Amino acid sequence: MVVHVFVEAIRAPLVCTAGAATLDEAVRVLDDGEIARMRTLAFEADRLRYAAAHLLLRRALTQLQPGREAHAWRFVRGPYDRPVLHPSHPERVSFSLTHTAGVVACAVADATLEVGIDAESFTRAAPLELAAAKFAAAEREWLAVHDGEARARAFYELWTLKEAYLKARGLGLALPLDSLTVVPGDPPRIELAAELHDDAARWSLSLRRHADAVVAIAVGRRTAAQPPPRLVWHPG
Repeated sequence: MVVHVFVEAIRAPLVCTAGAATLDEAVRVLDDGEIARMRTLAFEADRLRYAAAHLLLRRALTQLQPGREAHAWRFVRGPYDRPVLHPSHPERVSFSLTHTAGVVACAVADATLEVGIDAESFTRAAPLELAAAKFAAAEREWLAVHDGEARARAFYELWTLKEAYLKARGLGLALPLDSLTVVPGDPPRIELAAELHDDAARWSLSLRRHADAVVAIAVGRRTAAQPPPRLVWHPG
């Protein structure tokens, strides 16, 4: 099994490492629902990041499934408002997308895998006060051994890994963040409370820094007996 991870650096006006993209291109390529959502965003920077992430996803899907042009993909909103492929598509894939200041990313895998991706920019002040309310005790203890900028980076690494798992489950923040504990390492791993009714051994976690951001991936196999999937990064 392979998970393809696409990451692009962005800046305003919207220029991605894979080529130029503008809001005009978004209007030509994105569907009506995506455009409507983009236009509800109050700030231009948020609209640009939204457009970049959704354009990236469409390009990624077309690269992996060449029979369909980028503008031809159609999506519907699944549980917890998560985008999924329209039922009319014969392609069976699982995907997740994310954007933060300076970076957009998406992960695409076979539909038999659960996949979640999250990114956070190190240029933003870390909301460390959330650790006391949202992190498990072991995570708070790990943060406490770091100081200054190292603590902020450690916070974002834990946060993005948690978010990636929740996104892979398709539940967003419907699950309490302290019911899952990230254990730092190479690779990191996760411990899950019994209330989540899930086997932590079937999950693979990965972190990579890109520009001034950290990108986290969580991939769930059907059973822990299956080998962990291979991550292919674009660009490598």
